Amino acid sequence: MKPRILIFIAATVFFAALTSATWLSAQHTHYKLISLGGGGGANATLSTTQLIFECRNVINIGCQCLNGKTVTLSNLGDKTLDITGITITGAFSETNNCGTTLAPGKLCSISVGWSEKNSSGELYVNDNAPRSPQKVSLSGYKFCTPI
Repeated sequence: MKPRILIFIAATVFFAALTSATWLSAQHTHYKLISLGGGGGANATLSTTQLIFECRNVINIGCQCLNGKTVTLSNLGDKTLDITGITITGAFSETNNCGTTLAPGKLCSISVGWSEKNSSGELYVNDNAPRSPQKVSLSGYKFCTPI
């Protein structure tokens, strides 16, 4: 009995230390948010912290580039996420379907494009969540040589 009590106390202390315990689970290409309770307001989470774009020579085709990638912004908190701006630097561009608010448990997409120039930059999401702005580092490399 005593080991079980200690485990229960340790688990309780661990979860009590979290301001918001929410889990994101993937099922195929769909996401399901499972809230475990707690509080703490909006909680902005990006699907990645880094995107790398590149061009390479492909035999019998020439220089091929991957120009577009997508970042998912999730609100894992229990309050509405107020988005005050999404900005990008470097030889990159962005479009998004996020709007100015994101309800708890909702997702939106930020599409990032690259101009095929060697460059680095940042994608910033400014909002009312802790640790704002959220950031994605961007890099683009063109490794093609004339054929």
